[in-house]
Amino acid sequence: MLIKFFLFLTFIFLFAFCFAQKNKYYKEKYDSAYNLYLKGDIVNCERTLKQLITDDSTYAEPYLLLAEIYYNSGNYNDMIPVYQKCVDNCSQSYPNSYLLLANSLMYLGDVKNAKKNYQLFLKTKITKSELKSMAEEQIKKCDFSLDLIAKPVPFNPQNLGKDVNSNCDEYYPYLSPDELTVVFTRKVPQYKGADPSSDNTQEDFYISNWYGGGWTTAKPIPGNVNTKKNEGAQTISGDGKLMVFAACNRNDGFGQCDLYFSTNINGNWTVAKNMGKVVNTLSWESQPSLSSDGRTLYFTSERDEGYGQSDIWKTTLNDNNKWTKPVNLGNVINTSDAETSPFIHPDNKSLYFCSNGHWGVGGFDIFVSKLDEEGKWAEPKNLGYPINTTKDEIGLIVNAKGNKAYITSSRESGQGLQDLYVFDLYKDAQPESVTYLKGKVFDKETKKAIKAEFELKDLTTGKSITKSYSDSTDGTFLICISPGKNYGLFVSTEKYMFYSENINLTITNSQQKPYEKDIPLDKIMKGSKIILNNIFFATDSSNLKNNSQTELKKLISFMNINSSIKVEISGHTDNKGNIAHNLDLSNRRAKAVYEYLIKNGVKAERLTYKGFGQTLPIATNDTEEGRALNRRTEMKIVE
Repeated sequence: MLIKFFLFLTFIFLFAFCFAQKNKYYKEKYDSAYNLYLKGDIVNCERTLKQLITDDSTYAEPYLLLAEIYYNSGNYNDMIPVYQKCVDNCSQSYPNSYLLLANSLMYLGDVKNAKKNYQLFLKTKITKSELKSMAEEQIKKCDFSLDLIAKPVPFNPQNLGKDVNSNCDEYYPYLSPDELTVVFTRKVPQYKGADPSSDNTQEDFYISNWYGGGWTTAKPIPGNVNTKKNEGAQTISGDGKLMVFAACNRNDGFGQCDLYFSTNINGNWTVAKNMGKVVNTLSWESQPSLSSDGRTLYFTSERDEGYGQSDIWKTTLNDNNKWTKPVNLGNVINTSDAETSPFIHPDNKSLYFCSNGHWGVGGFDIFVSKLDEEGKWAEPKNLGYPINTTKDEIGLIVNAKGNKAYITSSRESGQGLQDLYVFDLYKDAQPESVTYLKGKVFDKETKKAIKAEFELKDLTTGKSITKSYSDSTDGTFLICISPGKNYGLFVSTEKYMFYSENINLTITNSQQKPYEKDIPLDKIMKGSKIILNNIFFATDSSNLKNNSQTELKKLISFMNINSSIKVEISGHTDNKGNIAHNLDLSNRRAKAVYEYLIKNGVKAERLTYKGFGQTLPIATNDTEEGRALNRRTEMKIVE
């Protein structure tokens, strides 16, 4: 905190000066009070300090220590009058009292009076040039803050209600991409009757689901991730399978606080494991945020290699599913002060975080930075007042659609201490809208759930965007999909035909509708067939387009793994145009795929091809959507 910094700084600069002006009685009396303070006897320390002030109101040190006592206990209402009396009685001998009062007022949100006292300080005889520079810098920050306050942004926070919030602290929410599940940290009493605001509490994870138009009563998250110790600041991957969180002072820890992970198996979270010394250090690591695909982790760390008190770092999963050495996000994001509470939106471009180094309304403000096409972070933007207040904010998250944000606040209208709130995020602060695909995978014949791998690929570059698995118990899955790309979705598992789907989001909409699709898989057997939805041809041509490469390589891999099968490649058209022409076109297209497979190592004796023209439609030819479905390439096992 800035106020704490100035208190410390003042003692360093002025300790010897003030005592030089006082007699032995005052020095011994003050030393007695200070020793009581160090021993934790605050009651008698406070009594002694007040007596010293009564004996001589121009003696500065008692004011400073008394104000620090009030600050440490959160008694800010008594702290300000102490600094004000110090200014009234000691400003001639101790001009730095203006600086302390100004900084306290700034911290508590009285920006106008803070600026006034900074200005009064600059009119005094200043012996330390660094203090003058600090005051001048603080005046600029006051002006910046007042300008933000004068231009409020839309803000309509709504409490999530009594089924989520309680008389305890609730904070650090996670919201699933479909907005049907919220997971958060709750500070619960350690025993019946314990005060939720006391130290007799512990942090656990709670979960609530959206059902019937409201949130269900929050319950401890299933499984074994909650312990009798503290767990907090959780983040969960978009598919709901991986959780990373912070825990402190554990036997297997490397530093004060470390990052741990837990996996969701059949709806239950496993016992947490330390993420290891590649990620954790002897310092403090906390406040993680996973990308929606679970392969990039942003977090806060106080490790020595940073720019300031705490920085934001990131680590990624490599091809061997090992976390790489974390890298600092750089000095566009991080400052010489503190950056905390990162949240990476599912668009993987918008980073929201807190900082007391970037200029803002008050202490820790919330900012957003966007990642450009070259992989560089833009200058952070303050989210504005009253989202940011003159107090410290502890971060926010934004839903996948990008239009609503969730924060923690201790408003008077709340259910208890700190509660969770949701509000409409104004347009200029929104990320890109992200949609999702959800459903379940099952055996086409038996209807039993199947655990299958999902892979989303960029058809233009062939790059894998995300990999995930359907739940082995009920077959459900969920993956996030960012706008602006033409994707191929591939679903596969042993002993089954693979499934492909084309998801073209190159024509972006402000609010892309979610995809909900159940996926039946056929067993690999004679007669089983699939539609190759990501094979494309030029209009009225049999020339394969470049963005067909991903599907073709998938087909080759399938043939290599299942080396005993023989297949037929078939081509199909809609009913537009001449029947004979359509038959010929479909035959040439099937042949193009056949020849590609042979050229890339599949033996010719395992392949046949045939064009069926418009004779085997799978949808109506009366609509463009139906005709698009009928224009297709299929693969069928014939032996």
